Amino acid sequence: MTASLLPTYSPPKRYFDWGRFEDMSKSGPDPDAIDRAAIARSNAMAPYSWLWATFNVPTNVTGAQYLQIRNAKLKKWVNWMAKRGWHLAGRIRVELSPFPATRPAGSGVYVPVEGDTEMTAVALFKKEDVKLVRIEIPG
Repeated sequence: MTASLLPTYSPPKRYFDWGRFEDMSKSGPDPDAIDRAAIARSNAMAPYSWLWATFNVPTNVTGAQYLQIRNAKLKKWVNWMAKRGWHLAGRIRVELSPFPATRPAGSGVYVPVEGDTEMTAVALFKKEDVKLVRIEIPG
């Protein structure tokens, strides 16, 4: 067999795109550039956070009563978060649990609340006064 018929080796393609890091050197990954890019990405998302809350809602109510109770509880939650510096930055997603609501009975034990179901609300909030602090851990 001649050398031209032998399979040639080609190095594998890079699957990770290093081009999104501005300070990346051509010779390989630069840990400092990766750190700077990760910190910039973290700082961009720093004031935002997904927060959730659970509420107990009676099961034996009409649809209109449920909407009234739900809206009152969500409004109270958003106002409570606003007092602590969090402002609503997106829509509130509400899900009803098929299971009965529970309440803490001490020592990590939760007992069901008869006649209530649990409602979970999730929303994106933005913190107004965010101060990022870097803490050096002594090694």
